[in-house]
Amino acid sequence: MPRKPRNIEEGDVVHARTRFVNEEFRIVGPRDRRKVREFLGRAVLRSDAVILAFAIMSSHIHLLLQMGKRPLEDFYRSFHTMLAIYLNGEPHRLGHVVAGRPWADIVEAESTFGSLRYVHENQLEADMAPSLRESYWTSHPCFVDADRRPAWLDVRRAALLSGFEPSDAGIAKLVAAMESMEGTPIAYEPAPRRRADLRRRAKVPLEVGTPRHRGTVVELPLVARSETPVRCVLECEPEQIVAVCARVVGIPVHSMRSRDRRRTPCEARALALHVWSSVLDQPAVEMATYLGISESAASRLRAPGSKARERAMPWLERVLEELLEEVSDEPHDCAV
Repeated sequence: MPRKPRNIEEGDVVHARTRFVNEEFRIVGPRDRRKVREFLGRAVLRSDAVILAFAIMSSHIHLLLQMGKRPLEDFYRSFHTMLAIYLNGEPHRLGHVVAGRPWADIVEAESTFGSLRYVHENQLEADMAPSLRESYWTSHPCFVDADRRPAWLDVRRAALLSGFEPSDAGIAKLVAAMESMEGTPIAYEPAPRRRADLRRRAKVPLEVGTPRHRGTVVELPLVARSETPVRCVLECEPEQIVAVCARVVGIPVHSMRSRDRRRTPCEARALALHVWSSVLDQPAVEMATYLGISESAASRLRAPGSKARERAMPWLERVLEELLEEVSDEPHDCAV
């Protein structure tokens, strides 16, 4: 079964967890934890993610990261490879080390402080440290003492994202806040799956209503990513489009629906086919049937290299304006 795609974008704060197969205790001492920290530093160089906090437990590893443009897999592919080679090498083991890809939750902005506490209190919750300051399996001592901080751990950004100033004073306040709440319930919840739900529904067009211009102009801009296909959804029939195209080009409708192969009728047919199939996203065969031409002829007229289509493009904007005027009594939407 294929995996579901992650819905993680640039700038997201992510709480990710690596779990070892069968929850085995594979990290067993200070040397192992030093190696894991070394692998984190090497892996982050092959990614543009930023590590904000970590907890290296015996059976799993917590990371709090802020994502860059590159996917989470770029970081973890490198990290898990180095980790598996090391942990299988010395005991001469074979087979899987990590139980699948990392679990990853997007953290809401208001929950960043809580997620930071959650990561840092892992060793404390496991009764493996007497206090946060002595939880040497986590990055909390690195927040307390600047001399302990590895270059790849961005403590200042962690402070900023947690609501504190990205300075030594801000970091000190962050540490004081975490230690004052030590052992109390942590308000940390992963972000709800709104983005995943939106993208699941976006596999089919999403209708986005656009207010009409009445009296005072009210505009609602349609915002979409640059690669998102956007099309107008107008209640148009093929005959309406053909009539407008004929009027704009300056020929009678019957000329477009005849076997006339002269230049202007061919350009008008190409224009009508483009509006119907490319702009309105309707089956080209319906327009071809109305025009009385074959599907192969319609394909040739619609092809990107078609001279008739290229010559017809200057009329496209005017055709769309006139179509919108004709349907102005009906609300029109856009689909993304």
